[in-house]
Amino acid sequence: MALVAVQGGELYLETVGKGDLCVTVHGGFGFDHSALSPWLDRLGEVMRVVYYDQRGCGRSSRAGMDELTIERLRDDLDAVREHLGAASITLFGHGWGSCVALEYALAFPQRVKSLILVSGVPSFPMRGEPREAVLQRGAIDAVVSALSDASERDESLEHAIRASLPLLFYDAEDERVRSLFSRVLWSSPAALQWRRIFDGWNVRQRLAELAVPTLLLAGQYNSAFPISQSLALYEGIVNSTLEVFERSGHFPFVEEPEAFFRVVFDWLEEMTLV
Repeated sequence: MALVAVQGGELYLETVGKGDLCVTVHGGFGFDHSALSPWLDRLGEVMRVVYYDQRGCGRSSRAGMDELTIERLRDDLDAVREHLGAASITLFGHGWGSCVALEYALAFPQRVKSLILVSGVPSFPMRGEPREAVLQRGAIDAVVSALSDASERDESLEHAIRASLPLLFYDAEDERVRSLFSRVLWSSPAALQWRRIFDGWNVRQRLAELAVPTLLLAGQYNSAFPISQSLALYEGIVNSTLEVFERSGHFPFVEEPEAFFRVVFDWLEEMTLV
């Protein structure tokens, strides 16, 4: 493990494996890197996988959350790259982590070798969602709103998120799902900032600027970040590949790990990235 110095604090970082760098960017609300680890450790067979807790999450500094912006999250990611001494990296973004990865790739294209985006979106609020997904997303918004009086009670966030699991998974009762959420370090302060940080964020008109190889991965049963958004990314990013997992939701690497990593490894080999 290591601590990476950033403006106003430090970020917690771990690495697994050897080879070219793949920096993972976890999602939310208020998750830490354990929402990805150990599930993505298999990537360590072919790459050096880097996990870090975003500012305000997990073991990273929680100071200055009211001033947090997506640009700050982007610059924190660049501090991680600099700490690792790499000129360019592969980025793996999940959920809102895909937004940070996209923001980074657009700001610093020369520092990105490739993108792997799981359950990604090109904007908040989303566009073109089926009516059912809009209604279900409203239920998730209500989870965060219900926490407005409990900003320091991380156990409240955990209970609220668990109540929304049927919107995020093909099978919310699966033991792998329970295992995932038993590991996460919850951060209500980070969760409560997500709408302010991402509301109005939109890179739809800039997707054509992305030239790096991009792999888009989506679960069929994801009401939080529906497939329509991955399709929008696929249509906008010229050098992109889209794979949909039929028995997964927001976390296909948890619900269908064998199929997920077969797709990722085949793509990395095809793109000569490993």
